[in-house]
Formats: sequence, C-alpha cells, structure tokens
Amino acid sequence: MRPTTVALTLAASMLTLRLVAAHDETFDQRVEEAAQNRDSEAGRKYGDAFSKEFGAQYAPRLSQCLRQTGDPAAKDFEMLLRIAGDGQVEKAMVKPETKVAMCFRDLSKQTRYPAPPSAGYWHLVSMRFRRN
Repeated sequence: MRPTTVALTLAASMLTLRLVAAHDETFDQRVEEAAQNRDSEAGRKYGDAFSKEFGAQYAPRLSQCLRQTGDPAAKDFEMLLRIAGDGQVEKAMVKPETKVAMCFRDLSKQTRYPAPPSAGYWHLVSMRFRRN
C-alpha cells in the first residue's frame, strides 16, 4: 500500500471507532435517564400503562421480524424509546443492532403509546428470550 492510502485507511478506521464509541456513550446515557424515569413514582405508573400497549403487539411484531429477517431465533437486546407528549415515538435505538432488533425497533416506532409523564420521555424495554 502507498503511504497516503495507509494514512487514509487509518484515519477512516479511527473515525469509525469514535462514531461507535459515541453511539455507545449516547445509548448508555439514555439508559441511565430511562432508569431514572422508571424509578420515579410517575415512571412506575407509566410503566404499567406502557406495558399493556406494548404487550398487546409484542408477539405479532416479533413473529413478523423473525419471518422477515430469516433468523431462526431472536437474541437478547435493549430498546430505548423517546416518547413525545402525545405518545408518538420520536426516536428509537437498540443494542446490539441485530437484524431482528432493528426490525422490532422499526415496527415499535409505528405505535402510539400512552402519553408519558413528560415530553421526550426515555423508556427502556429489555428484550430477553428464553433458550430451550
């Protein structure tokens, strides 16, 4: 390789690592915020209302993602939703970003959930799958 190519490749690799680290930092910061929301009195009440709506669509959504992606089984993941004052999802993130997790995230963004205690409310959903 020519020195210029090596330098450009190295610079691109370092930029990619910074972007991945920034995403992880942002995700982890939002997890902390969601945990604070969940642990508040209003957050506990909201968690119950959210769970009813989320639970009603969980199985069909997961089945659709398993079919769409061709994955035989889902792997555990975390999903963060930033919910607007009217219950609409403003932003959604998953970690790790598997095909099933990203599909599930995209379908979850289409649902209007109950109005949260405040606009821009971060809510964490931990997706755990039992292995037989």
